[in-house]
Amino acid sequence: MMNPTGGKVNTGHNHGGGSMEQSQVMESKSISPEAQSGLAGIFDAYLALKNDLVHDDYSKSEKSMKAFQNSLSRINMSLFKGDNHNVWMKHSSTLEKLTKKFLVAEDIGSARDVFILISEQMIMIAQSFAPNKELFVQYCPMADRNNGARWLSESKVVKNPYFGEAMLKCGEVTEELHKQ
Repeated sequence: MMNPTGGKVNTGHNHGGGSMEQSQVMESKSISPEAQSGLAGIFDAYLALKNDLVHDDYSKSEKSMKAFQNSLSRINMSLFKGDNHNVWMKHSSTLEKLTKKFLVAEDIGSARDVFILISEQMIMIAQSFAPNKELFVQYCPMADRNNGARWLSESKVVKNPYFGEAMLKCGEVTEELHKQ
């Protein structure tokens, strides 16, 4: 599309012009196999929830959120030692509040708004404690009322949980998180 002034044309679907960042090597904290197993449960439940939102399935997302909440409550905080304990307590406490907020959301739009906050917590957990599988941080600049929002995915293929089928492929991979 031509712009008479010679500048870039804004089509309303701008991904920020950025390119995928290379895989970042972040220093993850070492945790016990038992703690890693507990985290695997919340990552699996989170990914199921994300996929329900991708498919615009609000009813199923509520069930997945209950599974997420259950997995979260089963993680024994004593499995995290030293600084890891403080990091875990900060994120788990926030996630507990957000799961309750998600479960009282009146519609899929409100649930997606809470999912933005849940995703940020899960990304920080994945960056702090290497996940049990390779994960990808994905970003859509149009989500959150054009403020942009991130989420975790098990695949490089973008499937947007914030717009679902309406804009399924809107987004990009911004970071790769390698498994422990």
